[in-house]
Amino acid sequence: MKKILFILMFLSAITLAACNGTDNKNDDENGLTRYSRQYLNVFDSSVGVIVWTDKNSDEVTDILNHIHDMLWEVHHHSTKYDSILGVNNVYYINNNPDTVIEVDPMLIEMIDMSVEIYNYPLSQGMFNISLGSVLDVWSTYRSQCLDDGICEVPSLETLEAANTMSNPNLIEIDYDNETVRIPQGMMLDLGGIAKGYGAELVGDYLREVGIDTFLVDAGSSNIEVSGINPSPHRDYWSIGLRDPDDATEAYARISLESGWNAMSSGDYERFYTVEGDDKDYHHLINPNTLMPVWHIRSVTVVAQDPTLGDLYATIAFLLEIEDAIAFIDSLEDVEAIWLDADRNIHMSANMEERFLNEILLDE
Repeated sequence: MKKILFILMFLSAITLAACNGTDNKNDDENGLTRYSRQYLNVFDSSVGVIVWTDKNSDEVTDILNHIHDMLWEVHHHSTKYDSILGVNNVYYINNNPDTVIEVDPMLIEMIDMSVEIYNYPLSQGMFNISLGSVLDVWSTYRSQCLDDGICEVPSLETLEAANTMSNPNLIEIDYDNETVRIPQGMMLDLGGIAKGYGAELVGDYLREVGIDTFLVDAGSSNIEVSGINPSPHRDYWSIGLRDPDDATEAYARISLESGWNAMSSGDYERFYTVEGDDKDYHHLINPNTLMPVWHIRSVTVVAQDPTLGDLYATIAFLLEIEDAIAFIDSLEDVEAIWLDADRNIHMSANMEERFLNEILLDE
């Protein structure tokens, strides 16, 4: 998981309900009622939704229930871990190579977006949804360490053997008939896009039903805000960027206005260590080296599109910092901030002017 964001001050005081069926409700915030719900176990994480509205509670409950169904639909189609009855999902595609498979349009859209950004020259192919076999090797070694205490690093030969068919351009998409075909030996992994895609659907739906003030927190790594912050202290949304060395502290604070999103990637949620080795072997893998990168601890991308922002954050984490800045600077209305391994901060061209509130690192 890419959990490196937490919400400071006013937002940190909000506690989301801890189950899918129960809503938290607080009355009279600038004439609006606040409702919140947390949706557990989606996208190997959770999604929190907070809305401020004058709608009646029954209507809000129906809206929040529908969000539950939306998120699970995206999860069921994008998961590579589970077979879902009646759903031709990523798991089904991976287990039926060289087969033309009819899929839901959302899968076509996620795959198409992923292939497009893979081929964007400045991304250097760092976002690769066909790297699933290599990611599975790392996941197996990580689980072996955390569950059984056997902590080892996979050999390069093992990783290369899993990397025989990791070219997204080999995915065959029939847009008219909504079918997908992957070659033998390829394994798709949409973990880097599904959560952002789901968060974007939630935001679009809330606006469609007339709720304009809300916060969507997808796994604490993809935060979408809309409307004017109802806090009596400020009208913007203050977001703290977690210090990789201390989950209770932030290394910086940014300010977002309505319609902006903050997407983050970091090295310290899914990782393991090996005795005698000073590296943390985390889940963000460079498709060229097949290894984690260690020059960056975290990156946060600010953009208006939460789906693309998720992809951008992965790319900005994996690229060398100079290339990462050039990549972000090439995109319209996208900014980023990095914390590197030496605890130095780097920013894209307009990040400081547009979004930075303050730096909180000790001198």
